[in-house]
Amino acid sequence: MVTERSHTRLRSALIAAAWLAACTFSLAQGEMKQRDRLHEFAVGYGWNALTKNKIYSERDNVFHRGNLHLQYLYNMSSHIGLGVMVDYTHSYITTHDVVPHYDDVGHYIGGHLTDERNGTEWFTISPTARFYWFNHKHFAMYSRVGLGLLLSAGYERKRSVMPNISPVSVEIGGTRLRFCTELFSIGSYGEFNGGLKYSF
Repeated sequence: MVTERSHTRLRSALIAAAWLAACTFSLAQGEMKQRDRLHEFAVGYGWNALTKNKIYSERDNVFHRGNLHLQYLYNMSSHIGLGVMVDYTHSYITTHDVVPHYDDVGHYIGGHLTDERNGTEWFTISPTARFYWFNHKHFAMYSRVGLGLLLSAGYERKRSVMPNISPVSVEIGGTRLRFCTELFSIGSYGEFNGGLKYSF
């Protein structure tokens, strides 16, 4: 004999099953939409890239400009992307030299100090991985980690391993085009940086 309590339990179970099915379908649709956008490109600009830790130079009077960076990622899933990042910056160092002066018979009579600005170009190539904590239509939070190679050309010559870690990162925008910023980063991206990414 079917009781009222049995009807209530059956109705609750059907509602729960319907809700679970709807959630599963919604998540599957979201995953499919994300999977449709397997590729993404990002371009950005960063400031204060590890200059205090002497990653770029062993000298004290080196002045750095900001970093221009390009990134490609392949989305393995809606939460994980793997790719490569390339960035560029330019720095200069002021060196001092004494220009000697001699009289008509060749005796040294003193000199004057000259300043010369010498530039160096720095390039970093780094495999990188991004992990989403939260990814909504118009807002997302993620972390990014990478390890690459730093190369220089110009006044200073250097090769070094360059870490790239961004523990707190935010994206704002649409499903394809978003503004992204990474705060308190470690590495060549810059401690503070911002840019645009496009997914397709």
